[in-house]
Amino acid sequence: MCYDQLYPSPCLEYNASNAFAKTWKLDDRKGPFHYVQKKIRTEIDFTLAYVVKEGEKLGMRMPLCGKLLENFRELEAGKRQFGQHNYDELVATGR
Repeated sequence: MCYDQLYPSPCLEYNASNAFAKTWKLDDRKGPFHYVQKKIRTEIDFTLAYVVKEGEKLGMRMPLCGKLLENFRELEAGKRQFGQHNYDELVATGR
């Protein structure tokens, strides 16, 4: 499914990303996703959580950063599975 039928390039990027994602293996994950997969805590509470907290102090709305933080914490806790649905939720939050 393409998010915007009026502009082909986002659709092409989306389809290319999906095709690439289908070739991934669990061991291909790098960075924070590798840590989550191995059940190792990440630095998310010192990076993104800090940004969200500081933004809220300044009265800034940060729904996308907040949703990303929520999703990532759920991944760390094993309450959320890796998958395209995570990206779809972020896209919906950002609209």
